[in-house]
Formats: sequence, structure tokens, C-alpha cells
Amino acid sequence: MSDATESKGMDRRRFLSVVGVTGAGGAVLSGCSTDQVAKLVPYLVQDENQVPGIPTVYASSCAECSAGCGLHVVTREARPIKLEGNPEHPVNAGKLCARGQAGLQGLYHPDRIRGPMRRKAGGGFEAIAWDDAVALLAQQVGGARGRVAVLSGAGRGTFDDLLGAWAGVVGGRVVRWEPFGHEPMREANRRVFGRDELPAHDFAAARYIVSFGADFLETWLSPLENQRGYAASHGFRDGGMAKHVAFAARMDLTGLNADTWHAIRPGSEAAVALAMAGVVAAERAGPADAGMLAGLLAPWTPERAAEASGVPADVIRRVAHEFAAAEPGLAVAGGIGAQTRGAAEACAAVNILNYVAGNVGRTVRFGAALATGDGWAGLAQLTRELEAGQVGVLLVHEANPAYATPRGAGLAAAIGKAAFKVSTAPVMD
Repeated sequence: MSDATESKGMDRRRFLSVVGVTGAGGAVLSGCSTDQVAKLVPYLVQDENQVPGIPTVYASSCAECSAGCGLHVVTREARPIKLEGNPEHPVNAGKLCARGQAGLQGLYHPDRIRGPMRRKAGGGFEAIAWDDAVALLAQQVGGARGRVAVLSGAGRGTFDDLLGAWAGVVGGRVVRWEPFGHEPMREANRRVFGRDELPAHDFAAARYIVSFGADFLETWLSPLENQRGYAASHGFRDGGMAKHVAFAARMDLTGLNADTWHAIRPGSEAAVALAMAGVVAAERAGPADAGMLAGLLAPWTPERAAEASGVPADVIRRVAHEFAAAEPGLAVAGGIGAQTRGAAEACAAVNILNYVAGNVGRTVRFGAALATGDGWAGLAQLTRELEAGQVGVLLVHEANPAYATPRGAGLAAAIGKAAFKVSTAPVMD
């Protein structure tokens, strides 16, 4: 081997430096090598646990939506090559949706910004060094004298806590906002239960599921968690299975999987839910104040709901009877595909239906749900502060508000009034 190696112009030291990497050593021995050997290890300070050619797996969290599913990030020589679900994570239990699987594409996006850039006087951008960028930001933050705001689209986590702590030290504040923040559900929970939060839903424990336009199998709150629970309850076990009835204005993935799907007029979800709540409150022993609610719900009859929704009154009454007999049941509403002027009212009506059926605290639980941001109210307040010139430095992290907010909100124009603006966007969005 020594003679062959020397005949190819390869000394012992160079041979040992190349043959240790999978594939490269084989190329040398086959005589297909060149004199140009690239750096084989992509970082100078190597992890002591890293073995070239052997994958290293790190646990992380998915940030493609607010559910925060657990990830296993498979890396080769410090480069992520595959994302999989973490089997030990309580939300997704090893599963990962298409959005999570595609999260790796953002890392290797061909238009990804390679380093910091600064806007030139003419309006374009020029690349600058990291040290210069950090120094410029520190100078601007120091001169802002507390007039610092951070608009963050990141979910709860250690970095979110660090961001909040940093903003507090420099005298600023963080506004947490998501384009699809489920505002109608939060508003309904404030009205009915006095809780400004999103509850957790136990689909696995439900014996009867009624969805009012909530596409919980695809885009609603925590889809993977919902899918796992739905598969557990809707699958045949112990001689039975949960029933799923959908009232929706369009056929979505959840409607396709329902046992019965009823097409209703858009905006009539609240009428159907209140009619069902009235039937349930009158026929089963629910909470102590269910009798009082029965009187308040009396005007919302199945006939009135049928006139508003187009669903026959006997169908609404039958579904209400079945929902009342099942313990526990679960009714859900809202979501991206059900945004109408009456979205908050529909979610409030479903809250009442779950309450009179005794589902709150069983399949609907507050206090242990998805973390929520400051919502539209927080974003509107930030817009007013920007328009008033009260923000000297604005940092936008993992958010694209100029695109995702309505033009009438005026946020894009208000951002222009901040003296210094920083975006951590990976691409020029």
C-alpha cells in the first residue's frame, strides 16, 4: 500500500488525513483523487462527541407553528440533514407533519441571507461584518434611551425568555404576535370564562365530537396532538368508537373524516351551537347553573337554527340528544378556515355548549394549553406607539408584519417612523 500511495503523489500524513472520511478515502485509493483537498471538517472547534461519517442527533423543537412539537435533528459533520419527531415529546410523540418535515428547507433556502446587511443611502443594501453590525445595534439601542420595542413571532421557549429579559434590561418591551393567533377563540374565552388563553382539548377522551368549522385535523391549534387523540377515540376499541359530526360551510380534511358532515350557511355556527346547548341544558343534569342557562337558551330553538343554517331542525335535535348522552363529549369551533364576522360569537356558543354538557374540566381544560402572544390588541398598541414616534429602535424577529397584516392597519407605514429598524429575517421578505 505504501508503494502504491507514493506512486500517486500521496505522502503518509496526507493519506491519513483523507482516508478517515467516508467516501474520500475510497476515492484516493481508486486513483480518482486530485491535488485539491477541501476542508473536510466544516468547523474549527469540533464537538468531542462528533465522529466524521457518523450521524449525530440533537433534540429540539419545531417552530413552523405554535404547537412546538419535539424534534430530533439528524446531523452529519454539523450539517442538519433530516428532521424527525421526538418519540418522548408529549405533544407529537414521534410524529411530524409536512410543515415540520419541510422546516429544513428554510435552512438551505437558495435566497437565504448569508450575513448582516445595512441599507445604503440610495436605498439598496450592502454587506457588513458581524462586529460592525453588533456595534451599530448597540450604539442605536444605547441612544434610544428605553424607546426600544421587539415584535416577535417566536413561540415560548428559552430564547423567548432571553429576548424578554434583554428588552427589559434596555428599557424596552416585547410584543408577541402571530398572523393566525386564533383571536376569536381568545375573545370568546374572555367573554364566557374570563380566561385570556387557549384551552387544551382532549380528543382521546371524547366519546362524541362535534366540530363547527374547526379543521382540527389540519390547521387548528395543535394538529398533530389533535390527530393522535382523534385516532385514539375514533378508532374501534372496547367494542365501540367515538362519533364525529361536522357542521361546516366547506368540506375540509376534518369534514372528510367525519362520520356525518352537514353543510351550513357561513356564519350560522353560533345558532346551531346555541340550539344544541338549549336541548342539552333542558335534558341532562349539567352544572349547578344549567337550569338558569336553559331559560336563557330557550329562544334559540332547533327550528330557529334550521332557518339560519339550512340544516333540518330534527337533525340538530338528534345530534344534541346524542351529544348529551355521550360522556364526555367535545365541541370545537374557530380556526383559520372559519373566520367570519361572527367567529367570536360561534366560539362563545361552543363554550356554552361544552359547559352545559359538563365537558369543561374534562375534555376542555384551561391552564395547561398552548402559549399565546399579545394578539391583535398588542400589535395595535405597538402601531399607535410607532405612529406617535415613541419607538426609536424596532427589532422584528421571526415575523413579517408588513405582509401579514391588513393594509388598513397601517403598520407598514408606522414602521417607517421608527428611527432604526432591525429584521432577523432569513430571506428578504
